[in-house]
Amino acid sequence: VTLIMSNGVATISGGAFAACFNLPSVIIPGSIITIGTNAFDSCYNLSNLTISNGVINIGNASFQLCYNLASLIIPNSVKSVGTLAFNRCGSLTNVTIPGSVTNMGINSFIYCTNLTGLTISSGVTNITGGAFAFCYTLPSVTIPGSVKSVGTNAFDHCPNLASLTLSNGVVSIGNAAFRSEEHTS
Repeated sequence: VTLIMSNGVATISGGAFAACFNLPSVIIPGSIITIGTNAFDSCYNLSNLTISNGVINIGNASFQLCYNLASLIIPNSVKSVGTLAFNRCGSLTNVTIPGSVTNMGINSFIYCTNLTGLTISSGVTNITGGAFAFCYTLPSVTIPGSVKSVGTNAFDHCPNLASLTLSNGVVSIGNAAFRSEEHTS
């Protein structure tokens, strides 16, 4: 079963498809401007997601707990990725943040524990607190010169982060932004 929304729908309201546990595939057309808060929250088996060019806002926690979501391409039309938008998408391996994103919510990709590919495009100006915290398998990050600030705990507890490139332009790095300590009992 694939959920395909028709052109003409402008908003997916908050919680509209939340907890549709067996929904495997979603195609969001470019006529959608806003994906609301918790719109697809807890769609555990969502593995295929197409967000078409035209979408501007990805709401808070809109895809959190979509455990089987493996790949994500955010189109160049998106300006805002909400707080906890992709929280605990544990199968997510690749993410591209386009330069059009001017607002990234706190903890937007926290606990994407299998993330191995991250592209932050030129144009992004801020990486918020906790944005990629607990992305355990993330091996490298290049932060483009357009980024002015990296928030507190932005890449906290990313123990496999072996390569970090900070381009000219970064003027502020928050507390524990790249902390990678391992706790033992």
